[in-house]
Parts: sequence; structure tokens; C-alpha cells
Amino acid sequence: MIDEARRRACLQAMQIDVWLPRTALPHAAPSRPAVLEALALPPLQCALPQQERRSAPARPPASLASAARTAATPAPAASAVPARAPVSPAARLAQVLPIRPAQLKSETTAATAKPERPAAPAATPRNEPPPRFSLQLLRAGHCLLVVQLPTGAPLGQRDPASRLLSDLLRAAGLPPEPQPCAAPLRWPLLRSSSGHFDQGPQGARDFVHTLLLAQLELQPARVVWLVGDAADRFSGVDGENHLPGAGFVWRLPGLDELMEQPGRKRGLWQDMQRVMARWTTGEQ
Repeated sequence: MIDEARRRACLQAMQIDVWLPRTALPHAAPSRPAVLEALALPPLQCALPQQERRSAPARPPASLASAARTAATPAPAASAVPARAPVSPAARLAQVLPIRPAQLKSETTAATAKPERPAAPAATPRNEPPPRFSLQLLRAGHCLLVVQLPTGAPLGQRDPASRLLSDLLRAAGLPPEPQPCAAPLRWPLLRSSSGHFDQGPQGARDFVHTLLLAQLELQPARVVWLVGDAADRFSGVDGENHLPGAGFVWRLPGLDELMEQPGRKRGLWQDMQRVMARWTTGEQ
């Protein structure tokens, strides 16, 4: 047997507003006479199914008032039950239909969980494309030349860039035929015996600067010529005019620029006259 609160909740869930018991129910609250008097159907049969009506023994018809008195008469066990406080329909349904543990856990977790903030994307290092240039180290007298090759190939005797470089060395009082220190350096390095390393701009500066310092350590020079933008950019002597093993660094335009813009030779000649004493007499 269930108590009155749960019984009424079950009836309300089944959409049954008024019902009459066949017998006096234990722990049941007294029926309201006003509800029974408003009924027009015979008592004790409105809630019986059709099969029970056929099998039920014939009873003498009773008046609506006598049925109300019989239903209103409290049972002996009902007098001992204390009166309960009124319960709302929502509370009754909660008592009849308990929440499943899994559902309760999910609702509690959803209510107490804090909204997660999207994780900030991790900062990835910027990979710059490798620069492309060709440099060659040459020696002429007391000078070490870092020359940017216009075509990427070594300078030949009949090459216009080679003849222009010979004219510059002759005007500077140096041997017109410089001696190569090593094979031309072509960047990026497609094959390297030292394994994989950074071939971006910073890697190129580190490599050329190390190569330049190694040549100065083998044979010091009074002046280092940086011929061309790539020689100046990737030599690793930005903003400096001195290197270990060299007294001075002189920056010149590229050979291809001098051939395309002959008017720049005049300014180069004036600049050469100011610094020529550094490799001819050893003045600092």
C-alpha cells in the first residue's frame, strides 16, 4: 500500500481527478462530501471497469447522500494518522517518478561545471623562406673580397663583371687578378655534410659570418670588401666597420648595379680615394 500523497500524485499523473474506492482504504484521507454530491453517476461503480461490473454482485441502489456519508466516515486506522501538509503537484510527481541516478549526476555536473575557455593556439615559430644568392671569397693584396656573383657562376676572364672587378682593383692599386679562396658559396645549401640546419636568413648570416672569420684567422687582411647587397646583408657585420683579423670593412655596390648604372662609378671612385690608404700604407 502507498500513502495518500503518492496515491494522489499517481492519479494526477494518470489524469484522474475524481475517483471512488470500492472499500475503505487504509491511511486514506476523508473524502470531500461536496465532490460526491456534484457527481451524477451511481456511486461505487464509476471507477469500476466493465468486467468488474459484470462480476460484481448486485447491490441495492443507494442514494447519493448515503454514499457520501459512507465515504466520509473515517476508518479506524485513518484517525491515528496525523494530517499531512498540502503537497504541490510537482512535488507529488517527483515522489512518484524518481530521478535516475545517471540523470541526476549528469544534471548536477552540467550545473556545477564551469564553461571551459578555448585554449589559446600555441605560438609557432615563423619559418622564413631561404634566401638565394651566390658569394665568392677572393684575395687581392692585403684585401679580402666577398663578392656577390651576378650570374651565380664563378667569374671568368671574359665575363663583363670580371673585367669590371679587375678595373676596380687596378684603380685601387691592387693586383687586377684576385685569387679565389674557395669554391663559390651557393645558398641555400642543397647538400651539407653537417646535416640539416636552418637555411633561412639567420642561418645564412651565421654560415657566411663563420666562413669569413675562418678566412681571416687563416690569413688576416687589412680591409674586407663587401661587394653587393647579399655580401653586405649576410656577412654578419651589420653596423660594424671592424672584424677580428681585419682593420676595416668597406661596402661597395654590386657589380651588376655598376654595369647597369655607370653613373655610380663616380661616387665609388671618390669613396675609394678616402679609404685607399688603409690597404696601401696600412693606415687605420
